[in-house]
Amino acid sequence: MSMIKATGLSKSYTISHEGTERYTALRDVVTNNAKKIFSLPEKLRTETTTEEFWALKDINFEVQQGDRLGIIGRNGAGKST
Repeated sequence: MSMIKATGLSKSYTISHEGTERYTALRDVVTNNAKKIFSLPEKLRTETTTEEFWALKDINFEVQQGDRLGIIGRNGAGKST
């Protein structure tokens, strides 16, 4: 007897990428803030791209009574969703 049954399970995320570096030094923060005073508004300066990421796509599974199920992934990966 199935205790949990999933059919056609899918989950996608829209991921936004901005033209920023992963690591920013203090001098970069100070320089960038000074540039903001004399430049275009941020919406006009920042390049943002989006991508659709499918974490799960059309998954089917059943969990039987007595089976163990684990969901793994890094922090912030959406496991609880």
